[in-house]
Amino acid sequence: MDEAGSNGSSKKILIAIDGSPGSVRAAETAKRLFPHATFMAINVATTPHAWSDRFAFGDVGPWPYPAAGGRAHDESDTEEHATSVAESIAHDAGIDEVESLSGTGDTAKIIIDAAHAHLADLLVVGWTDKGWLARLLAGSVASDVIRHADVPVLVAK
Repeated sequence: MDEAGSNGSSKKILIAIDGSPGSVRAAETAKRLFPHATFMAINVATTPHAWSDRFAFGDVGPWPYPAAGGRAHDESDTEEHATSVAESIAHDAGIDEVESLSGTGDTAKIIIDAAHAHLADLLVVGWTDKGWLARLLAGSVASDVIRHADVPVLVAK
């Protein structure tokens, strides 16, 4: 795969970053294979549940619910943190110019939607070798992206 797109512009590569060793390898691999590409890094944040809401479980139970860090959850804080994580790991991998993206929700869907929205030529994801039980319980974002993306996917292992 060359680095020039069909119109002569550089390839746009979206790297999925979550802070795991696999995603760090993904960023390093993308930089090594496509040093002149235009890079975007995305980190999809998980939205914590408001455990401090006493009505979350119908106001039942004799125990107090754990506090949510003493303040209400703010989704913009979560996305800002996700963006800074994506940018930081991309910079650590040697990618000086990167557009950092974030989102909340279904991780694989957000990654694929971002690839479409930003016209990415390639998605790069990291692979973490989990045991069968961990894959059964938590699933695999890389597997979901591979299965559902209609954009080429490079998996760094």
